[in-house]
Amino acid sequence: TSTDVNIILLDCLMYEDDALFAKALSALDRDFGQRRKLLAVTDAVTMVHQATLPVFDDVATLQSELSYLIFLMRSTEVWGVKSVISGEFDYAKRDQALTTCRNLIEFLHTDSFEPGQPVPSLSLSLDAAVKLGIGAWSNEVVNSEHQSLLRAANVIVALSASLSTNYNISLMGSKCTNEEKVESRSMLIQAQAKCIEVLVFFVKGNITNSNLVFESLLPELRA
Repeated sequence: TSTDVNIILLDCLMYEDDALFAKALSALDRDFGQRRKLLAVTDAVTMVHQATLPVFDDVATLQSELSYLIFLMRSTEVWGVKSVISGEFDYAKRDQALTTCRNLIEFLHTDSFEPGQPVPSLSLSLDAAVKLGIGAWSNEVVNSEHQSLLRAANVIVALSASLSTNYNISLMGSKCTNEEKVESRSMLIQAQAKCIEVLVFFVKGNITNSNLVFESLLPELRA
């Protein structure tokens, strides 16, 4: 028959047969559900004008730095604690985490640019922002396109890992000196605080990102 199968399934819904109704409805759901999944995936895709990006140069570098930030925030008990097992403090890893966060903040405050156009300069330098702290960026407009790009790049995983950081880990049975315990706590708080600063601008004025943070980070926020 040349009759559309969906018309047949709709007709089956009219019969007073619960089993037939359920199977017909299930078949319709499978058919139209595939489109729903495709739309959901499409909505999650963020298109960029070109591979070149401000601050990070290109998308691949952005993804690489985010992946390494995730690793760093998941391994704070290794580089942020001085012990026989983990060794000396690894200040280079702490500095890398801070640098990546600063780059993310700058990226969120950098204007988008059209293909072939030079990257616009910021009205506020990154060094100035670092010196002045979070307040330096508070009145700056956040780029919604870059917020969407970071959402697609899964920055939420790094932010979630940072909120799970136990900055008091050196105080829990560690045999290092009191000075070293204070230094460990300071290093880990610096890294976590900078990730939280990224989080603030990631959600600023963005309902979609705010909802994502609420759904993804609520367990960590409650802990």
